[in-house]
Amino acid sequence: MLKIDLHVHSKNSADGTGTIEENAISAKKRGIGAIAICDHDFLSGGRRKVNGILILYGQEISTKEGHVLVLGVKKRYAKGIGARELVKKVRKAGGVTIAAHPFALRPDCLGNLSLEIGFDAIERFNGKAFGNNIQNIMHKRKGVGGSDAHSAQEVGDAYTKMPCEANEKEILECIKEGKFAAIWSTKLRNIPLRYCAKARKLLRV
Repeated sequence: MLKIDLHVHSKNSADGTGTIEENAISAKKRGIGAIAICDHDFLSGGRRKVNGILILYGQEISTKEGHVLVLGVKKRYAKGIGARELVKKVRKAGGVTIAAHPFALRPDCLGNLSLEIGFDAIERFNGKAFGNNIQNIMHKRKGVGGSDAHSAQEVGDAYTKMPCEANEKEILECIKEGKFAAIWSTKLRNIPLRYCAKARKLLRV
């Protein structure tokens, strides 16, 4: 069973601090076998192993409707593209699309559109977007997990388990076929207090 963090940022994101090498070291310490580097509107990663950890090509695209993760395609997509158009292009290229933190408490998220556009998956658990996670638990939505790490210590705060090896082709097939389970494992020291307050408020609903 593979543990993979499908949403990791590096220094190639303006708000990222970890290098790919540092992210891989952190992943190994937490028992994660693969990570997808999904920098903001930037193609990162590569089909290679670093410190024994598989690194996947990825990017987090700011579409007109909200943020979308693209995996498995060695092609950069433009910021501001329509989400439906992006899904079609990525599918044609053999990759997968994932609605990133669709129900987070922020304006750049897809919300209910994430259930209508035809993504290969939604992000059920995100290491930072607690509002997203709790809504998905409440509504019993299936999806993948990704830490949304912007520093190496956050890698693995949410991840996905898949019945496959650390192989890009097998990983993409598992996503397309829905063979995955999302795990939320955020460390307490990584939780800003403002998110705790939002989570408590949602749990009282």
